[in-house]
Amino acid sequence: MPGFRRARVCEPPPAPLAGGLTAFSACDESVSQAGCHAPGPLRSLAILLTHAGRADSWADGVAAVHRPRRLIAVAEGAIYEERLPPGAWWHLSYLLLRGSWCEPLNQALARRAGGVLVVDQAPVGLRALLSATVESALGQPPRWPWSATANLAGLMGELLARTQEVDTSLSARVAQLVDQDPERAWTIPAVAGELRLSLASFTRHFTAEAGMAPARWLRHRRIDQARRLLGQNLTVAVVAERLGFANPYHFSRVFKAITGIPPSQARPATMVSLLHSGGIGDSGAG
Repeated sequence: MPGFRRARVCEPPPAPLAGGLTAFSACDESVSQAGCHAPGPLRSLAILLTHAGRADSWADGVAAVHRPRRLIAVAEGAIYEERLPPGAWWHLSYLLLRGSWCEPLNQALARRAGGVLVVDQAPVGLRALLSATVESALGQPPRWPWSATANLAGLMGELLARTQEVDTSLSARVAQLVDQDPERAWTIPAVAGELRLSLASFTRHFTAEAGMAPARWLRHRRIDQARRLLGQNLTVAVVAERLGFANPYHFSRVFKAITGIPPSQARPATMVSLLHSGGIGDSGAG
């Protein structure tokens, strides 16, 4: 699939959207491996719908696979990462939203592992609400902010209701377990034991679901937690102690091995208006 992008960034958005949003971005695009979102915190609520292709993603270490007709919502502040195989393309539409209207959904998502909601085989009506919101922003017909507001209200209401569904995935159960005791030096046998699974069974099923070995997932999970704490201007020593590392030097080595930078240089990411780099086509701001 050739690369393309149609995007509209509104910061601030026009009325009536401005009544509850401080930023509104809509995009329809195809993404290659080079354009994927690198690991980092989301500064907006993200709602994504896949039309074609597949991408693997992680939100706070919880796996979320993007595939056709699957809708995924990720809470503002979640550490989010995407990956595609070399040569692959992914076609999706998405919204990035920030403001008071997002708070009920953000809070509901934050209570779920990874801050993520996956709606598999999303109903036609739900997909239509997202697509209509994106297309109204991109096409900007007369009175488009009003139609976008109506569609957005329906979309967020549907997603809020779906956050009440219980997430029983293995990665969600592990995330809940380790987050309850972040200072514990978790080992894979200990996690498997807490979940009453054999080590071999746990490792096999977790790797198949999350797309990475559980030991690697645990390291990334701790570093995701560290990013958030460093973003609150806590010192390296305090973060290392709070997350149960032996000492700040060990923590710094692990942090740099995963992120490529020392924790002393970690800062909250700059606000970006779109998720992906690259893309060919029309783009606008308003």
